[in-house]
Amino acid sequence: MNNLGRVLLGALLGVVFVLPTFNFSSLSWHDWQRAGQIIIFILCAFGLLASNKAIYLSRFYSRFFCFFLLIGLISSSFSQYRLWSLAEVSLLLGSIAIVFFIAWRCIGDGERFDFLIINFLMMLCLLKVLQFFVSYVSALSYGGGLSAEIILDGFSNIRFYGQFITLVIPVLAFKLLSSDDKLIRVGVFLLLSCIWLIAIASGTRGTWLGMGVAMLYMACLSRLSRKWACIQFSSFVFSLGLYFLFFSLIPRLLGLSVSGSALDRMTTTLSARDVIWLQALEMVKNRPLLGYGPMHFASIYNDVAAHPHQLFLQIASEWGGGALLIALITVIRFLLRNTATIKNGLLLNYKLQVLYVCLSASFIASLSQGMVDGVFVMPYSQIWFSIITGWMVGVYYRGNEQAEGAERLDGFIQVKIWKLSFLLASLILVAIVFRDLSYLNWQGGGGEINHWGYFKPRFWRQGIIAE
Repeated sequence: MNNLGRVLLGALLGVVFVLPTFNFSSLSWHDWQRAGQIIIFILCAFGLLASNKAIYLSRFYSRFFCFFLLIGLISSSFSQYRLWSLAEVSLLLGSIAIVFFIAWRCIGDGERFDFLIINFLMMLCLLKVLQFFVSYVSALSYGGGLSAEIILDGFSNIRFYGQFITLVIPVLAFKLLSSDDKLIRVGVFLLLSCIWLIAIASGTRGTWLGMGVAMLYMACLSRLSRKWACIQFSSFVFSLGLYFLFFSLIPRLLGLSVSGSALDRMTTTLSARDVIWLQALEMVKNRPLLGYGPMHFASIYNDVAAHPHQLFLQIASEWGGGALLIALITVIRFLLRNTATIKNGLLLNYKLQVLYVCLSASFIASLSQGMVDGVFVMPYSQIWFSIITGWMVGVYYRGNEQAEGAERLDGFIQVKIWKLSFLLASLILVAIVFRDLSYLNWQGGGGEINHWGYFKPRFWRQGIIAE
């Protein structure tokens, strides 16, 4: 069974690698990544169903997730577009399947898993950096000016690129904290700085916010976490110099203009978020208990977006107040445990402590960005958030002796229900893909507007579900 799990893990990583780098279809990047996400759900559901291992999840979280999903199903039954509500619930179940699958492989393969994922992540980031500089040189050669929208490829919107960067920047610091090889440390620092450069060039203020919160959080916990924060701050400062070189000095010497400068994004405006936040609050006011139904923010048209760009407002307006309460309790409990684990150095060895700090910082940064952005809506950031969370769970159980056995969901019936629900969720999403094939082909054929206006991404690139 370990061999099957490793094969499926390899297939999963192959899909994850391709999604932001090569688009072999006529679909937009968003729709291409959504389809790939569903393939990953199927791989994880099959792997978990075929295994006879326990699911590593405390009974506390298991019960709270069950209550949350139950509320979602009840809310879906009263919603206007039930299939779309089920699609949103299925996306959540699929994401949980990724968490369980990654935790299973992390615990089963130990350090080999960590080595594989860290090097995979570095290879993916290296490829994105190479793509960035190839596009940069091409733009200089063309002579038409520099634009981050053109240089940064692989996502339908460069803000979605920023969401991915928020998740990977914290983890890239692992080898800087764990390796004694000076050459490796220099190489990793340069790679980290280049990814920071892309983060600055993308103009994603949510990334800047998320990383700022993560650095402040880590600076308050332990000596190790403060070292992580210092590394990130040093890399950020170095990348500012790189940004000035590549987007100010060189274009000025060549007489080229720069559009979409990061300096233009250094504002305190809400970018129309007040409009969608007020809409979400109005939805909460009208239906406080069960909300309008999962994904149903997208059923009420506005000129800005198909989701509120705020995680807890999204839950409250779509899933209802009960689901919001469960989400808040779960997040608060996790943060308290996470803080204690890092502050008291509860894991068994130094490398596990370093890895846990990096993964925790990624989680905190992404969660913070989710307060102002659609991290938990866009497919590729959903995939990586689930991978990071599952990796954290696996590292925690590997490194904390007190967690062994006491914190596993090992009841046969409970485990089978979870695993079957993952498979059912994947099948629902596959059915939606086949149902919408003609619609996706229309988008791929150049359609950029329908009767609801230009694209507002949610499930698909045009996320408005109202008829």
